[in-house]
Order: sequence, then C-alpha cells, then structure tokens
Amino acid sequence: MKLKYVRKYMIIVCLLITFALTGCGEEASQEYYDLMQDSIQDDVGIKYSNVEDIAELLNDELDKGTSGDVSIYVTKEVGEDDLRKVNYSLDTTKGYVNTITTYSSDDSSGELPEIRKVDFSIVRSDSLYVYDYIVKGKEIPSDKENAKKIADVCKDFLSKNITSDMSDYDKELAIHDYIVETTDYGVSDAGDDSEFNAYGVLVNKKAVCSGYAAAFNLLAECSGLESIVVSGQAEDDNGVNVIQNHAWNQVKIDGKWYNLDVTWDDPVGNAYDMITHEYFNLDDEIFLISHSWNSEDYNKCDSMNANYYNKQGKFFSDYNAFTIFMKAEFTGALKTETECALKDVEITDESLQFIYDINGVTNASYTKTGTDKYCIISVYINQ
Repeated sequence: MKLKYVRKYMIIVCLLITFALTGCGEEASQEYYDLMQDSIQDDVGIKYSNVEDIAELLNDELDKGTSGDVSIYVTKEVGEDDLRKVNYSLDTTKGYVNTITTYSSDDSSGELPEIRKVDFSIVRSDSLYVYDYIVKGKEIPSDKENAKKIADVCKDFLSKNITSDMSDYDKELAIHDYIVETTDYGVSDAGDDSEFNAYGVLVNKKAVCSGYAAAFNLLAECSGLESIVVSGQAEDDNGVNVIQNHAWNQVKIDGKWYNLDVTWDDPVGNAYDMITHEYFNLDDEIFLISHSWNSEDYNKCDSMNANYYNKQGKFFSDYNAFTIFMKAEFTGALKTETECALKDVEITDESLQFIYDINGVTNASYTKTGTDKYCIISVYINQ
C-alpha cells in the first residue's frame, strides 16, 4: 500500500493568563481580556489569517537556513485544526514543523481571541543541506550526519550517471530507473521514519511514496532539473479502488511540465522484477484516471511529448501497429520481455493470441494495467 507520509507533531496549548480576581467576577475578567487584546493588536505588525500564507513564511525561513522557533501572530480565522495541518501546505523537501505552541489570554466565552501568538518549531530537511552542499558549495553542519550520508550517495550517483551533455529527459530517466532499481517499497526496519524522506531511498534503500518523491526531487534538482513534490490522493494501483493519500513529482522537460510517479513504477509484487514506466511523464488528462490533487496549487501538465513510450517508439493508438511491434520485438526470441503503451485500443486475451505464433516463442504471459484510454502492456516470453 502506497500511503502519503504523516509527520509527527504535537500541539501544546499554553494559556498564559487565566485571570480571575477574587470579588471581581466575570465582568472584570472579560474587561481584562479585552484590554489584553487591544494591547496585542497595537503591538503586532503582520497578522496571518490562513495556513497558506503561514506555510509560505515557513518555507522562506527554511530557505534561509532557519531551524528552530519562528514566532508569528494569527487571527481567529486560523483555528487549532488549521494549525495542525500546516505540514500539508509546506514544501516538505525543505523541512517540516515539529511542534506548535499557541499562546492566548482566556476568553470567558470560550471562543478564539481576535489575535494570538503562535510559535512554530521548524526542522530543516537533510535534503536542503545536501542541495546547498552540492549545488551551492555550502558545507553541511558537523552535526548533520544523515545529510552527509545522503550527500555521499548523491555525489556517487551524479558522478556515475549524469553528464553535462545529457538531455533533461535522459537525466530524468537515469534518476527514475536508479531509484526504482535500488529501492524496496516499505517502512524502515529501524523504526526511524526514514521511509518518509530521501534518506530512506538513498541510504536505507527502503521507503514509501513521500520518500521516493523526495529522493527524485533531490537528485533532479542536483542534476539541474526543475522538479516539485505533489501531495494528493490516488486509487490503489493493485486493482482495488481504494482512495489513499499519496505523493509524486512534477518535472519540467524541454519547457513543459509532466506528472511522474516513481513509486508506482516500482514493481512491488511483480515476479519479473522489471523496471516499468507506466507513470513516466503523463499529462493531466491521463494522470487524473488514477490520481487527484488540487490543480490550482501545482503546474498544468498538458503534453505527452516526453512520455517514456513516445520517446521509445512504444506508444500505439492502432492495433495493427501494436502487433507489428510485438513481432519485431520477439521474433527469434532475442528478447524475453517488453512493454508498450496503447491509447484507445481494446486489449483482450483473444487479441493477444498472435504472440504464440511468433517464431521462437514457446510460452508467454502478460500484465495489463490501466484502461482502454491508456493501457500498459508488459509481455514476457519463455520465462
């Protein structure tokens, strides 16, 4: 099961003043509360009224290298539940909120005050230290051992797999295939939550979707590509229509943005252990068949030019063209496996019987995923 990660954090509500003077009663307490609110409003500059603006501020602080407490004032429109969700609006490749402390005077009505102070304890991600080290030449702090381990793996990968004359597409493909080939889907055996970040993929070699997305994003940015992490929902790709939280990437290739899901290209439970490219550079129309997200928060992806199957000459919208391709692939049994994409072509067991008539084929099996609108066929012979 591919689940979006959940950060661990704690809400500490600190009531700085619970004021009651003997003999003064509720009227005096409310008067004091009102005076406190007036004083706060006079002293406060910027006041935040939504989580999105708060997340933008925290992202900026993480970019600056801040790791520690950030204090702000929020209006009553920002509830406690809103504060608990701030990590969902953060760019978690940069860092995350560890604890939140809110301060307010005690309103006898039980309602949130007009303005209250909030302290966010933010933790800068190891990936950001690594990016600064590789791209900007900044040293990693001595106490960031995990960041140093990630950096060592990144440097080794980049030196062996990425060159200055490579196209953006070839860089993306190299990163994608490396992650799929070297990572097992699952949780950390150490119980350290590393499966949720790049450390799980690059060092422990075991992660869940957010770890896959974070690792791709880090390697992509260190290779000079534009990439972001997308948080949304997806239907379970094992054929069961279960909606679950999920994370993937959007990557910019030759000036156009594409959806990329490295996690779902890792063949969990695939007996043939074949690297797949089913979710490699899809437009929004096709990606929306199985994924959903707030499109206003992310890039529009309206091209299939850099789709893996288009680039490899394995994308067909005609059944006859598909059969010609399969015969060319398997004649003489020089290959034992292949995959391709079909658009608007209905595939059934009967329509694939021609494979058994190809010279050199003694047995065959196949997997089919997707819909008739966009279907991936993986075929294996003589195995």
